[in-house]
Amino acid sequence: MRSFARVGLPVVVVVALASGASAAPESDAILLSPHKGTRVEAGKGVVFETRWRKFLVRTGLNRDITASFGRPAISERHERVIVGTGEGFVLALALNNGDEVWRYRHGAPFETAATIVDLGTGGTRGMELVLLGGRDGKLLAFEVGTGKLRWQIPIDGDMRSPPRRIGSELLVTTSTNKVYVLDPSTGAVRWTRGRPAPTGLTVLGHARAFEQDGIVYASFSDGYAEAYALEDGRGMWSRPLSLRGGDFIDSDADPVVINGRVFVASYSDGIYALEPRDGTTAWTKGAQAVTSLGAHGETLLAASADGWLWGLAATTGDMLFRTRLPIGSPSRPLVTGDAVIMTGGEGLFLVFDARNGKPLQATAVGGLVAGEPVLAGDHIALISSLGYVVVMRRVETPRT
Repeated sequence: MRSFARVGLPVVVVVALASGASAAPESDAILLSPHKGTRVEAGKGVVFETRWRKFLVRTGLNRDITASFGRPAISERHERVIVGTGEGFVLALALNNGDEVWRYRHGAPFETAATIVDLGTGGTRGMELVLLGGRDGKLLAFEVGTGKLRWQIPIDGDMRSPPRRIGSELLVTTSTNKVYVLDPSTGAVRWTRGRPAPTGLTVLGHARAFEQDGIVYASFSDGYAEAYALEDGRGMWSRPLSLRGGDFIDSDADPVVINGRVFVASYSDGIYALEPRDGTTAWTKGAQAVTSLGAHGETLLAASADGWLWGLAATTGDMLFRTRLPIGSPSRPLVTGDAVIMTGGEGLFLVFDARNGKPLQATAVGGLVAGEPVLAGDHIALISSLGYVVVMRRVETPRT
């Protein structure tokens, strides 16, 4: 169903992944119209090209990190890439060539999504901070320009999904099923809610809470979705998603809101469209191992660990397209314009047309990629499990 030409690293290919069309029957997972991609030479038809890569941890006999996880952050203002390492360092690297600008030794390892926060208000620029959560349960904020530690606070669990900015506050979720609303300038916590911490095996990663119209939506590794009032954290509704049970009942996909309707997913049961006022079900769709959700206009995007990218009509759940992915857990879909960007399979950076699921690019970066890429302007950054950061840049070249 798929093929990739490998001619060394990095490899850039317009891929022969199978791409489904809207007419494909949802009951038949193999009745798809194949998209016959062709290998392209460097500089032709490339959406993003690799600019540089740099090891973040020691290699050879001194290596004591088996795998690296997380997501870097990109500051366009300071032209830096900020990343936490499995050896307990926070590194700021020059965006253009990867040279080290500053470092901070925390000690505890990072498997976190680093996030840039601008402290400006009302559209004005302020100081930029970068936030990272350590494996020791501490959330740290550094000044991007200097590397100075601005504040640190204890949180319940590490932060493996990026926080969201809500006005002048920050919405943070952790691996122990907790949601925090805090002041990004000081770290002061206004309220925290959530579910009991996981006690058994769970799928790697956790969902990122979402806010709209004063309501915070969150889903958790125990298979529940909940809604809280942003004002004070009071619970508005709570409902289970994994009604059939199974080995993994996680709801690790970020909640998505399209046209006032909330979309969540259960790893074991599938996708739910919920009414925001009370969490009642508008429609459901059975789909195994869904780990991430996204939105493009009125299309719900869903990616599954068993190798599918789905495009569903948000109003009805009807399938608009379906694209076969390389087997392996995909990252969060990152939508920019009409493109959806993700990582998946054995160390592949993937780009698809968000309108129809057509594959546009697959680039081998080496090793697995356990975190999603981050996009800022024309730059992409991601972390390979082998322990290095990869920076790519959008290029405009004619397609052949």
